[in-house]
Amino acid sequence: VDKDFWQPLLTDLNMPIHYLGIIFSIVSAVSMIIPFTARYLEKYKVKNVFIIIIILRILLFGVILLLYPGLFIVGAGIFIFSEGLLSLRFPLLEPYYHKHLPKNIRATIASVKSMGIQLGLGIGLLCFGYLTDIIGVQNTIPLTGIFGLVAIYFFSKIKD
Repeated sequence: VDKDFWQPLLTDLNMPIHYLGIIFSIVSAVSMIIPFTARYLEKYKVKNVFIIIIILRILLFGVILLLYPGLFIVGAGIFIFSEGLLSLRFPLLEPYYHKHLPKNIRATIASVKSMGIQLGLGIGLLCFGYLTDIIGVQNTIPLTGIFGLVAIYFFSKIKD
């Protein structure tokens, strides 16, 4: 879920506008600190760590359906925690790629991966925005769990 969609969710939950700056600052701080914990997770299989992270995010996003106005603190906590989990992505995946990809195709794979991410984000955010207009951001964020299930499937197919 893109960070831009959290603002309307949190304000729909009656979060005062001036709290948003504080929340986004906390998210930034957490996203700077959490990657340092990646070294403690490297002893586990990367695919298993990512499957657990994705499951946690799906569960967190499911809780969003239960929130009602006034529970913006819970929504902010979900936002902070899920972004913190997401910040583990690069410190765990990049060494994994470098370890398993041959040197001669590593740059090409990285380039194709970057292009795929940008294309996926472009299409995904358009669809997400359209769905948000129809059913609201509080109902759309949990639907992103479908993509998490797809990611779990592909991570589970990785052979170590």
